[in-house]
Amino acid sequence: MTKNKKHQKPILLRKLKNKKIGLAVSGGVDSMVLLDIFFNISKEHNLKLYVMHYNHKWRKESFKDARLVEKYCKENKIKFLYGGNKGEIISAKDGPASGGKDEATAREQRYSFFTTCARKFSLKVICTAHHRDDQLETVLFRLARGTGPNGLVPIKEFRELPGGITIFRPLLDFTKGQIYKYAKENELKYIEDKTNRDVNYKRNLIRVKILPLLRKINPEAENNILTFSDLAYSQYIALSNYFSMLLKKIRIRSPLILNRDKFLKLDSCTQTAFIYWFFTVYGIKGALSKIHVIKNAITNQKKIDLSKKYIMNVTGNEIMFSIKLSCYET
Repeated sequence: MTKNKKHQKPILLRKLKNKKIGLAVSGGVDSMVLLDIFFNISKEHNLKLYVMHYNHKWRKESFKDARLVEKYCKENKIKFLYGGNKGEIISAKDGPASGGKDEATAREQRYSFFTTCARKFSLKVICTAHHRDDQLETVLFRLARGTGPNGLVPIKEFRELPGGITIFRPLLDFTKGQIYKYAKENELKYIEDKTNRDVNYKRNLIRVKILPLLRKINPEAENNILTFSDLAYSQYIALSNYFSMLLKKIRIRSPLILNRDKFLKLDSCTQTAFIYWFFTVYGIKGALSKIHVIKNAITNQKKIDLSKKYIMNVTGNEIMFSIKLSCYET
């Protein structure tokens, strides 16, 4: 991973040529490498860069991050856009690891800021510095939290946001090690966030403790896990196409009312996979671990709670999924 042209993606770069590009830059090694790569190809491809930095104020040192990014931008005549929480800086003990702030909310804040910048400056592409290690951590985190094949969807290189804005992640093929190597070879300054080693953060626990153990079991563990993730998700997509057609054959009046006899004629594995797919499509959450209970209820014509919102009632030849009456009450 160097500045050499042979490491660039020529087809993707042709698509970006002559465009305004937004870069999400925190000041860490990943995003500083992203910024440096794009700066070095900007003249050749006529790219106008807009660097977006969002300060969550989770650390007292957070303003150093902003100053580092701003300094790089000023030295290279790049537009620097700053955003941040209006509140005061919070201490580490009140951060996301303790529940004081959560990472999902932080992500929403960042992307809201990126979208605002994109609309204001007519940016159609926003680049982030997600890399191969992020892919692996995401898969393991979702598996540990509880997910099915749909949850193994890899981080996509491109993702569309409302308003015709595209999120582009050009570093997904590169490992963290390659990113550090690029920074060292090109004498690139960056800030190492100390909280990245704090195992109170669940993702950090995977990165710091679990991944090294997996490498001891097999040096190729990371590649094997990502290959499995791709295969499992691909199989899920193929099955989804089949189950969409199957649903039309076993539904009664509504997609939420199924023919019990036709369902029971399916083999056990198909029943299990279909239930998972069905719940995923219709947003029936929290029932993944109950599939054996659900199959038993269908066989024995019972009524059961699926989640805080949904119930399943099996009577006669009908399997009916419905929203609880309490959810309609105000």
